[in-house]
Amino acid sequence: EEEEEEEELVVQLKLLDVHILRIGLGPTATTDKKNSSPLRVMNASLVTSSILTDAMFKYDSDDDDNNDATTTTPTNENKNPNSTKKSPQEKATVSLTIPPLDDLVHQSSTYLKPPHDIQFVIRESMARIRSFTSRVVELGILRTRYLTQIQSISSSSTSSSSSPLDQEVVCTLNAQITVVLRLTPDCPTLPNSVYVDQIVGVGGWSRKDLEEMKDVVNGKGCFGPVSLMEELVREIERREANVPRTPTLPLRRKKG
Repeated sequence: EEEEEEEELVVQLKLLDVHILRIGLGPTATTDKKNSSPLRVMNASLVTSSILTDAMFKYDSDDDDNNDATTTTPTNENKNPNSTKKSPQEKATVSLTIPPLDDLVHQSSTYLKPPHDIQFVIRESMARIRSFTSRVVELGILRTRYLTQIQSISSSSTSSSSSPLDQEVVCTLNAQITVVLRLTPDCPTLPNSVYVDQIVGVGGWSRKDLEEMKDVVNGKGCFGPVSLMEELVREIERREANVPRTPTLPLRRKKG
């Protein structure tokens, strides 16, 4: 008697008016002809492009002194495809790839039963898309303010204690301080989802001052890298006047 091949039921959903989520459903291990059990999630992926750029969204990146708050809420921009004129916001400076959804499928199959598994995958897929959409906007603003190096997610997870979806961002400030920020998978949607992982400074900054600033900033419960860097800049300005500078020799005056 020939074994019947397991058929996969494919469901496609449109999320957030832009992305198409494909979910493959298959029979559970207990499914038989006499006792039919619900289908469960076997796989999930985005049919649409998983690449996001800051040029896709409008955001306020003004650096005016009177601008106390930075608007980082992205909105899709309706562009004229025939237009050749590009505004500064249309020039992509940051791109991120939404990670595969395999980890969500694994969690749903490990901890949940149908139909809660498909509900979990849909909910968490939407949350991941929202999170990375907001993150790409934040990183675009960050790059306009500081010398910024953005690591890919795959190359950021070098530590055994870090999540495979963590991301590193390196920022250098005019105060001769460089920081390594670590963005967790929930950044920038939850407090404490970004923190200063490493901080180094030259030109008179002591290790004690740097570690104190790191602890103060990490204790602010920041949601995203923009607000965290603003807190760090304020802390630097507060301490900068007391930092000893390298002495310079006076210039000799030319005679006659």
